[in-house]
Amino acid sequence: MTGHDHENVDIPHWAFDFQGHKCICMPLGFRAGMHAMDLLGVTRERDYGTFAFSELSDDDSSGCFDDGVQIATGATYGKGLYKRLAYGKLAITLHRPDVGAVRVHVRNDFLERLTGGVGEPFLVLRSQGVNPSAMPDDVIGPILDVVTSEPAGDMFEHESRNDRVFRPRARAMTRRRCAQCGEYTFEAEGIVIGDRFSCKACYLGIGAPDHP
Repeated sequence: MTGHDHENVDIPHWAFDFQGHKCICMPLGFRAGMHAMDLLGVTRERDYGTFAFSELSDDDSSGCFDDGVQIATGATYGKGLYKRLAYGKLAITLHRPDVGAVRVHVRNDFLERLTGGVGEPFLVLRSQGVNPSAMPDDVIGPILDVVTSEPAGDMFEHESRNDRVFRPRARAMTRRRCAQCGEYTFEAEGIVIGDRFSCKACYLGIGAPDHP
């Protein structure tokens, strides 16, 4: 396992377009993903061979971190390669079965230095209800300068997780039409009673959910 301390990392403009705004955590997640790939000696995933496990949850306020990790690594939620473990920490484990696994965690001292230094004005404005897209350039600019220029070794700590054994589940491929609404549904997610196939929404009588 060999890593490289990247400095002056260029986060692509499309990453911010995808995110919709500039903030602290997306660039931080991008750097974490890049560092994890360097440590494993792998490149960005184009298909289905690299898995990322985030320690954040759906309820944590730093979820933009996960966007950055996915952008950097190509191990995306949509491809079935990204999972949240809900530990409440800014950390990921990147795993490629034929190579190994590594856990990367944002160092406590770096996070304290970032949030108590150049990031403090950003956090104050956010606490006042200012959206990230409305942040002045003189507030977000210094944050991006630090996050993109700091040596990775000063930002993150890591440990090998080569004892991890992860076997991905096969993904559903076959679709059938629901007997009630007529919409195509992945067979693995439907319910069959006799010879009648129904989607879960029709079977439960709830229709399309208003919220997941």
